[in-house]
Amino acid sequence: MKRSRGERAYPSGVFKPYAGVSTAILIFSKCGGTDHVWSYDMDADRKAKAFFVPVAEIRENKVDLSINRYKEIACEEVKHAPPHKILGPLEALEAEIAADLKELRGML
Repeated sequence: MKRSRGERAYPSGVFKPYAGVSTAILIFSKCGGTDHVWSYDMDADRKAKAFFVPVAEIRENKVDLSINRYKEIACEEVKHAPPHKILGPLEALEAEIAADLKELRGML
């Protein structure tokens, strides 16, 4: 089994003031070839943090090691109520706030 090179991407600002963009650290081994590159995404809000990328795919992308090129991001569909159903409760809340403000003004 051949050893893999590793890539670890850090969130933007980790190395400030020296770098204001996302930063990646590459770790190379001296022996053998590489079939896959191991990546680890330091961003806390994504589920799958570690994954392998075949070197052939990296070569197809002109050796672009940008983690977002290879990381699959799962998007979940969020269903919201239609606007006409949202506006009613918002207007009621606004009326309640206005009444509270009027009462507060009367206390001053």
